[in-house]
Amino acid sequence: MGIEIRGRKNGVICISGDIETVLIATCVRRGHPFVLGFSDGTLIEGLHDPMTEEYRFKALVEGAGILIVEDDRTELLWAIEWATIAPLSGMMMADRRPDFACATTPIDDDLHVGSVGEWLRPNAAHKYERQLACMI
Repeated sequence: MGIEIRGRKNGVICISGDIETVLIATCVRRGHPFVLGFSDGTLIEGLHDPMTEEYRFKALVEGAGILIVEDDRTELLWAIEWATIAPLSGMMMADRRPDFACATTPIDDDLHVGSVGEWLRPNAAHKYERQLACMI
């Protein structure tokens, strides 16, 4: 079936279809973009224009589903199990550090390299680069 994504006032993002939920993008009040993540692997960047109350969505990562982004609607055609939202400033993507993207070896359970919050910071890769290099 899939889902439909619509932006409302004050950072409210309504998702309907396979899942029915309302996500709140608190960062739009400060004019910052946000990211929607979905169970099929899709990441969508959202930006809110406070003057017109309109939202603009664009694909950051296309997952398994078919993403349709038009002026008045955004649809993701795939069976979706969950959705999440986060400010764009707290996200790190592999293509920002191509040399780090190759580190796909699972981290040993005995090696602690920081919290999830640390990994979401843009410069976190630098901090643990040496530890990860020895595992490759």
